[in-house]
Amino acid sequence: MRLQEAIFLIQTYRETIEKEQDRFSVKFFHKSRNQEKISYCKALEKELELQVKSLNFESNLHDIINTAHNKVTMSFTAQTIITKGGSYFGTSRMLSLQRLLDIDEAWKTKGHSRFLVFSTHSDLHGLKTSGVFGDKVHRIVENFYRGVDNSYEQYQEIKKQAFAKQDASDLLYS
Repeated sequence: MRLQEAIFLIQTYRETIEKEQDRFSVKFFHKSRNQEKISYCKALEKELELQVKSLNFESNLHDIINTAHNKVTMSFTAQTIITKGGSYFGTSRMLSLQRLLDIDEAWKTKGHSRFLVFSTHSDLHGLKTSGVFGDKVHRIVENFYRGVDNSYEQYQEIKKQAFAKQDASDLLYS
């Protein structure tokens, strides 16, 4: 169920980017970045779907998701586009998604903020808005994928905050 929820979250994010690309994409807004993110999401979905059939009680979802992410990104030509954090709208959402999937690399990566001409690496810009930063949130996400009791509701709240522009019912896997 939790792996299916992760796949559903990836699909929801991908569909959002596809809609935005169709409606709002202007040539100077790096349409190719969106296409790389869409391709990454499709590849990750496919890789995780293959794992669904082999799940058992002892399966470690954290390891399954991280292995799939690593496999997909290693074979990707635009690895930096899909893994770097950023204060730009799309890269913050991608990093938030990857953190909601409990991808280790995403938790190690800091967001990228720019103030005037100065550039810093911190979670205080794009990720602060999404709410997917800090040790407390990291523990909630870890607990969700480990199947810890009472972690489902807390995870859903973080997910709703991270994707606030989505209709809340769109984010619920059923």
